[in-house]
Amino acid sequence: MPCYSLASRTLDPGVRFVLLAVALLGAAIAAPAATANPSISKDDPSPIFGAPLYVDALEQPSARALHAAVREGRTSDAAKLRKIARYNIFRWVGKNDENPERAARNFLTKKVDAEQPGSVPGITVLNHQGDSCGGYDDGGSRENGRYRRWIDKFVKGVGARRVIIAFEPDSLGTLECLVPRARGARLRNMRYGIEKLSQLPNATVYIEATASDWRPAREVARYLRFVGVRKVRGFMLNATHQDYTRNNVRYGQRLSRMIGGKHFVINTVENGTGRLFVRQRRPRKRHFLVHCNPKNSSVGHPPTTTVDYRGRPLPNKVDGYLWINRPGASGGPCRQFSSRYSMKGGPKAGKFWLKRALLLAGRSKF
Repeated sequence: MPCYSLASRTLDPGVRFVLLAVALLGAAIAAPAATANPSISKDDPSPIFGAPLYVDALEQPSARALHAAVREGRTSDAAKLRKIARYNIFRWVGKNDENPERAARNFLTKKVDAEQPGSVPGITVLNHQGDSCGGYDDGGSRENGRYRRWIDKFVKGVGARRVIIAFEPDSLGTLECLVPRARGARLRNMRYGIEKLSQLPNATVYIEATASDWRPAREVARYLRFVGVRKVRGFMLNATHQDYTRNNVRYGQRLSRMIGGKHFVINTVENGTGRLFVRQRRPRKRHFLVHCNPKNSSVGHPPTTTVDYRGRPLPNKVDGYLWINRPGASGGPCRQFSSRYSMKGGPKAGKFWLKRALLLAGRSKF
């Protein structure tokens, strides 16, 4: 990954201001001397409270789209994209990164250190096996070794850096559709990953815990205890869903009580207008959830680790509202849904889609 300096690009003035402000704030706040992860006690203060979050104003997709809009004079698009590009968005490291040690180290040194020294980046780890329902004939033994070697390399790449880690989105929510042996293999691999991540001195880790509209809290609590949530700060919610923040707050507080008072964060990247349920007559199921690029989506609460947009303290047990997923990331072609409710024709899941980003930002209240 090439190293960029702030002077190497012509930036939009609004983005330049945000980048400079974050850099100055980051330089004034030194990394904590105390270990950020794990935070064992439920009464420990949040290790990410007031952290100067790293903002990639150069290379992340919405920033590149913003610069292109400015260069081409598309002022309306630029105004919308600025709503996204000005905030911290987690960097994803996963299956496509064959060398996670190099990917993590390059991001932390050639991006974060070079552009905003002292800031705190977020990294989403998505590497669990079993992309679709089913499983492996051998119980995942080959995958187990690959996964654990990958985790070892990633941990080495992070080292002693201060970072927020969102661990394995959808890993617990999709367990029920795996065959039993694959289910057990995934949980054991996650437990191995948590054991390794918990040894990082300045990483604050939140484990996948589904969403308020997904799996029952009691079931998720059982999984979290198995994979070792006691060893890290807590868990994350709504990483790939669009349910309202308030619903996830209630769900998270209930889940927290079941696992010793652990803290949590909520992904708010596309939940500004909540889920899209559609009533239908046939088959007999009365409603179905449009989860693939729903047309009613909008950007949710901006990232924060201190107060909400009205200046109120975050709810009890909530460490932050964060953009763990990537605004504008496509959910796929969405052929299974009507074009009345879903944006069809998108690129493969996870790929930035300008049309999607503009819709999200255009409908946003922020």
